[in-house]
Amino acid sequence: MEKLITQFGVYLHGQLLAPYDTPEKAYKSAMFAYEETGLFHEVREIRQASKLDY
Repeated sequence: MEKLITQFGVYLHGQLLAPYDTPEKAYKSAMFAYEETGLFHEVREIRQASKLDY
């Protein structure tokens, strides 16, 4: 059986820069990166399939 693991990533120009466990952490990181660089960083959901071990 597979379970979907959801994380949130900060992207710049379509490239994943860093994954986070919560959207709040990803948003704060994206805002910090924007303030430092002046470039828009996008927050998107990352879904990964993971097999459950029983």
